[in-house]
Amino acid sequence: MNYIDKLQSVPSFSGSLMPLVDQSGPLPRLLGSSVYESSSMTTATGAGSRVLIYGDFSQSYIVDRWPSHVLFEPLIVGTGANAQLPTGQSGWFFFARSGMGQTTTGAWRVGKN
Repeated sequence: MNYIDKLQSVPSFSGSLMPLVDQSGPLPRLLGSSVYESSSMTTATGAGSRVLIYGDFSQSYIVDRWPSHVLFEPLIVGTGANAQLPTGQSGWFFFARSGMGQTTTGAWRVGKN
C-alpha cells in the first residue's frame, strides 16, 4: 500500500472526519503543501525506518565544493582475492564534493515509523 493511501486514514485532528491528505485537486496536498511520493520506496517498514520527509525547498541550498580533483593512477590493483596484485591498467579518477544546507533551522522534518 502506498504511503499516501496510508495517510488517508489519518484524521487531520482528533475527532475530525477529514483526512490529513486532501486529494480533492489534481495533486494530493498534505498540510497545505503538494505531496510527492517515490514509487521506488519500500513498503516494508521496520522499527526506526524513515517513511516520510516534509520540507520547504525554498529554505534549502545546494553547494558544489571546489576544487574538484582529477587523479591519475598509473597502477590499478585488483579486487577480492587479488586485492594486492596489479591488473596492468592505469586510470583517471575524478572526485568532487557537494552538500545541502538550510537557511532556516528545522526547514525539513523526517518522520520515522
